[in-house]
Amino acid sequence: MGISVLHLVIIYNSVLSTASQKFTMKSNHNYFHQNEMTFTEFSVIKCALKCNELKSCTYYSYNAIDELCLIHSAEIYEGKLTFKSNTTWRIYEPVSKVNKWGTLVYNAVAGSGIAVYESFTNGMFEPEKYDNTGNFRSSAIDNWNSLNINTVNIVIHTNSLPVVEMRFDIPPGTSNTDWFSPTYVTTNAWNDLPYYLYDYLYFSVQGDYSRRFFIYKNYDLCLATELGWFVVVDFYGYTCNFDTTNNYPLFRYTENTVGSFDYDGYRDGDVFSIFIS
Repeated sequence: MGISVLHLVIIYNSVLSTASQKFTMKSNHNYFHQNEMTFTEFSVIKCALKCNELKSCTYYSYNAIDELCLIHSAEIYEGKLTFKSNTTWRIYEPVSKVNKWGTLVYNAVAGSGIAVYESFTNGMFEPEKYDNTGNFRSSAIDNWNSLNINTVNIVIHTNSLPVVEMRFDIPPGTSNTDWFSPTYVTTNAWNDLPYYLYDYLYFSVQGDYSRRFFIYKNYDLCLATELGWFVVVDFYGYTCNFDTTNNYPLFRYTENTVGSFDYDGYRDGDVFSIFIS
């Protein structure tokens, strides 16, 4: 028995409806990753179908005025966003997408000029929206104690790849800063990270002046014997080599073991992200 035109229309519309339900509008601002592919589609649902067809698609953007569909393969939180002057763009992410690190609550891009400590603790830009360089802050940070947070993940990306991951399993009652403690670390990027606070000169979000989210073993006049694991440098505050860069902030980490930030035992990250679950 053949299929009528009416049945075909019903089947086709059903597919479009199903595809549209797989995505939700992430934001309506006009900053996002440079697209890898551009298509002319007459509806946002058709754009959703196109994203479903392409295995590389992680999210898409749609412009209803110009009927343009942009396919993106990067993750939104990886930064490196591109400005689009047309304010009719909308960004859509899969509803069913599960991030292994949890829900993104903070994102900072190296060299973007943002002060990480101040923006994380007090907020320096509009919540729930990315700025023109990829920085992001969720209002969940301000409501930290009212949320049932069990896990916090810090992830550093370089060239869109995660190079540092730290997981904190936190008890009830921890604030939006005191979760950052060796006591709560369950997994990390190093094989010699101690689990007791007294083993560190610094292990805190506040850190030391310009040095934030600071994990450091000892000071020694900026010599090679001065050792640490990770630091966010917000501005030029001290005169060690690792405090200096052309544009702040910088995210500096050592590989595998404790090392010297002033010599050759470190690497620099592109994006600093915090997730909760």
